[in-house]
Amino acid sequence: MYQKNFQHILEKGMDYCIISAGINDASTKVGASFYATNMELIIHHLAAIGTVPVILEIPQFDIHKAYRQTSIPTKLLRHISMTVNNDSIDCIGKYRTALAKMLAERHLEGKIIYIPHTEWSENGYSDARGIFSNDGVHLNKKGFLILDQCIIRHIREHASAGNKATF
Repeated sequence: MYQKNFQHILEKGMDYCIISAGINDASTKVGASFYATNMELIIHHLAAIGTVPVILEIPQFDIHKAYRQTSIPTKLLRHISMTVNNDSIDCIGKYRTALAKMLAERHLEGKIIYIPHTEWSENGYSDARGIFSNDGVHLNKKGFLILDQCIIRHIREHASAGNKATF
């Protein structure tokens, strides 16, 4: 599926690729190490084609509300995953820590652009600016505008410094 859907985009080449990942991983409790490993694979793949990964840290979304809105069978699966992965319902911090640890251990911090969630949404879904939709998970139009401005600033700073992805 990947080849069919995205290969043509990668073949054209791109300087930067924005990666927003981990929200569903944390919500479904797949495990912080699984998330960090997949992020590492994405980073290496992008670097291999000369693209700088722009990593968006997992924001503080309303994980409890997302959990409450799931069906009973899905809740059962989440509980099994929480037991297997030694997670709680609110495991966002654990996922952030796993990513930071992987980036440090693999010496990848200087090879990516990392955007902490606090730069665009310090208080997450309870942000007084009203940047999340009613579900507490997804951004609304205002939220996307704020996030986009933050991403643009980081990319401009990176590009003006003459940086490239080097592995």
